[in-house]
Amino acid sequence: MFSQYYDELMGERITDSKKVMNYIKESGIIGNELLDVACGTGSNLKYFLNKGFNVMGLDISEQMLNIAKNKLPHIHFEKMNMTDFKINKSFDIITCLYDSINHLLSFSEWKNFFNTSFNHLKDNGILIFDMNTLYKLKELSQKHTFKKIVGDKSITMEISDLGDNIFNWNTQIFINKSNSVDKYNENIKETSFEIADINNYLLKIFRNVQMIDQDGNKINNVSKRVYFLCKK
Repeated sequence: MFSQYYDELMGERITDSKKVMNYIKESGIIGNELLDVACGTGSNLKYFLNKGFNVMGLDISEQMLNIAKNKLPHIHFEKMNMTDFKINKSFDIITCLYDSINHLLSFSEWKNFFNTSFNHLKDNGILIFDMNTLYKLKELSQKHTFKKIVGDKSITMEISDLGDNIFNWNTQIFINKSNSVDKYNENIKETSFEIADINNYLLKIFRNVQMIDQDGNKINNVSKRVYFLCKK
């Protein structure tokens, strides 16, 4: 149910797409074949399509993909799991953004995603993904509740620590009508792992890995979001 309100409540996130575009330019990638993993409603793909990339998207959510297909009817989408997708094509760039990887709740699943992405990259291709750090998730769970209002809709998120570095985002959407209020509820779990452990594994398969925090700086122990740029 959250999918039908996702764009309205979260926005197009152009700033994030521009940031990734800069990373692509700085990496020296020449090709323009781009796959967006966990593409959601396709906002990121729309941006890169307008920048001249040949784009493709995959997601596990039928609801998200239906919105993406309506938004971008001429783009090819696949309903696949991000840990073991199989596409008969190689890409210059693979992106996985907006902390989508944090929804994989075991490190073995993270490894599967890294390996699968590596196998779908052309030589010298790049995987770009971001993640919420453990520091950020723990901090959010202490603050507990966040609210956002957009038009006649409001969203409330309550983040709780379930233990073993698993965090639950209880998302409630309230839609104010003339004589009533409709309410939708969804629980979404996230986890994260130590940055050093992630980097060590990536370096086993990628020839170069660069890490940048949300402000474009080197990572530190209070970095909240980390972008990984992994060169094949």
